[in-house]
Amino acid sequence: MMLLLTAAGPTPLTRLSQMLKAAHPSMRIHVELSTFADQMTLRDIIEQVVQYSDSLGLNEQELPALRRQLVNWHSTVDSGPETVLEDSAPSLASVLDDARSTFKLLRHLTAHNHRQFSRLHMHTLAFQVITTPPASSLTQITCIVNIIVKCIYAYSTDSLVIILQVG
Repeated sequence: MMLLLTAAGPTPLTRLSQMLKAAHPSMRIHVELSTFADQMTLRDIIEQVVQYSDSLGLNEQELPALRRQLVNWHSTVDSGPETVLEDSAPSLASVLDDARSTFKLLRHLTAHNHRQFSRLHMHTLAFQVITTPPASSLTQITCIVNIIVKCIYAYSTDSLVIILQVG
């Protein structure tokens, strides 16, 4: 599907948001983030796209930026444009902490939607971190195992895959 930007009518992001809201709850929606220099663009994407998704993929630079935006979600103070330099090689411990707290924030963000956020997949060349709620069904466990196999195949057998189950 291609979204066109036109002078009149809703923006592509608004149209995408409307499609995601209208999607059947059984249809799983995965969003893969990209790096954004403009934090307001990231905030708009969280507001109009991420909160209507089931799953999110991102890298080690995008994770802290997303967490920062989620923490400031309800802030009434407009601090203006912000430039932040992310660590290009964060430690595994800091990534695990960020993944855990970001997952909880995303679950809170989607708590009142018709779909509950269920998976955060943070990927680097060295390791993968997949954050989920405690597995409650064989289907979810099977999906996680399939993801692990695909990650190992795609990134080499040296890639470390960590599953965080956050209740």
